[in-house]
Amino acid sequence: MSDRAEFQSNLARFAIFLSIFLYATRLSAQPDSSRRVYSVEAEISAVASLNRAVPFWLRANRFGAVPDSPPAAVVMFRFAREYRQPGTAPGRKFDWGASVRPILYRSPEAPGKVLLPEAQVKVRYGSLELYAGRRMDVTGLGDTLLTSGFYAVSGNALPIPKVQLSTTGFVPVKWFHSYLAVSAGLAHGWYDVDYLQGARLHQKYLYLRFGRASAAVRFYAGLNHQVQWAGHAEYLKGRPDIAIDGAFPSSWKLFPYVFLAYTPRNWYEKQGFTSFDSYRMGNHLGSQDLAAEGVVAGEKFLLYHQHVYEDVSGLVWKNFPDGLWGLAWSARQTARGAEVKLEKVTLEYLTTLSQSGRSFYLPGTWYQGADNYFNHAQYRKGWSYRERGIGTPFVTPGHESRDRGPAVSYFTNNRLSMLHLGLKMKYRGVSAMLLTSYSLNYGLPGDSFGSAQKQLSGGLAIETGLEKDWALIVRLGVDRGDLLPQTTGGQLGIRKKWL
Repeated sequence: MSDRAEFQSNLARFAIFLSIFLYATRLSAQPDSSRRVYSVEAEISAVASLNRAVPFWLRANRFGAVPDSPPAAVVMFRFAREYRQPGTAPGRKFDWGASVRPILYRSPEAPGKVLLPEAQVKVRYGSLELYAGRRMDVTGLGDTLLTSGFYAVSGNALPIPKVQLSTTGFVPVKWFHSYLAVSAGLAHGWYDVDYLQGARLHQKYLYLRFGRASAAVRFYAGLNHQVQWAGHAEYLKGRPDIAIDGAFPSSWKLFPYVFLAYTPRNWYEKQGFTSFDSYRMGNHLGSQDLAAEGVVAGEKFLLYHQHVYEDVSGLVWKNFPDGLWGLAWSARQTARGAEVKLEKVTLEYLTTLSQSGRSFYLPGTWYQGADNYFNHAQYRKGWSYRERGIGTPFVTPGHESRDRGPAVSYFTNNRLSMLHLGLKMKYRGVSAMLLTSYSLNYGLPGDSFGSAQKQLSGGLAIETGLEKDWALIVRLGVDRGDLLPQTTGGQLGIRKKWL
């Protein structure tokens, strides 16, 4: 398809979403006797940089919605029907909602492209929710506002379409007089990428909260588990040790081995299994999370750790201290009128240097090392989706680095240590967020850089209200160091909301 034909096709799709937007505007302007919450939002912006690279903190953890190649024009619309507010419908357990967020952008590499980072339908009954589509969310315990990015699912890539059944946040267990609360979810996704056919995503999480929601101190523990599985890869047709004629085990009869992450002793009798699948069927990864939250003199503190695992060695902490460590502080509520206010500070440290040892075979042990985070022999592009890493953005794909030469693995840098600082401030009607990260990068297990590549990345986001429901948005980013292209850039936009 020619660029012009592709642009016309994308424009037609966008016109459909625009029609939905205009119709939604009419709905939101009408009286709502049923107290349903409709919202409509529109934003137009421009992205530019001093060269052809978008700064790290302009694109990272933004759900794949920022173009890779500036200059670019971006137009976003969002229409949502949210759940009713608590207390507006006493005794009503059932509710429903839907949202769609089409984004149209034009850049030198994409003359006209439409993205859908959000497109979902959801229903809720009591404390349970079922949704289908794409949702902009993350997975793990930690500060979601100023984080460098959660380890397993950070919001760095375009959301994967899926169906998920989950609790609506933490649900108190009455048997324990609400001193124990549970947050859990189970999802099936469709891994629709250009280099694979028929691949699937399995995802689940379980978290416990110890302490009532109103308690001064609360503790959290749990884990999440993601698996890429099934599918067919043309590039593996000549590798019978990894895939049979390019096909991975895909029968739903084998799903228990995916769900429970184990391999039967008679694996060689299972349809589609190869010697590679005798260890684990699919690409497994996740994090085991611990957190403590408390309030001291009206100020909130959150201490958390997301421990990395991709196999048994990670589950039993042989790769300690690998993972994300964080501390977040939130200021107490103060009276309006303060000139300058520091509202929140988040400090994080990410390390992935251990990986259970630098060699895969470790004599005298029952586990393997050289975990090679996010890479996988069967799934060539590893834990990525649409050319973006799904997990922490500091594990770097080769095409994002300054040196874009031939690489054995898709992620060319997964051994690193990183220190991150996030600040949220307010001055009168202006709010600002500052993100600054400094990392030492060492490459891969067995394929290290000659020396540590140092990288400093900073980002500043400023938002100020104009007239009612209008806002001006300014984002700036800068990269200096050895790993990423040195660049400085920004995004200038204006947003309008209808409620």
